[in-house]
Amino acid sequence: MQSIVEEAPIIAILRRPQVDPVRCIEHLFQNGIRLVEITMDTPGAIEVLKAQCSRVPANGALRRRHGHHRGRGRSRP
Repeated sequence: MQSIVEEAPIIAILRRPQVDPVRCIEHLFQNGIRLVEITMDTPGAIEVLKAQCSRVPANGALRRRHGHHRGRGRSRP
């Protein structure tokens, strides 16, 4: 995992996407994003992870993300 992060420092984080998360993950991998995280507050996150597990490219990674950190990073309006 560490080598993927070092080689591809862009991480896509899906947090309650307004589109089908499976199609979104597939689209990200097809367009060169190699590291995708899905937050566990996404409806059906566990099922999505199970369904996509065998479809992750050899040079990619799909992992779950436990929540988010409010108050850190960018402020929200």
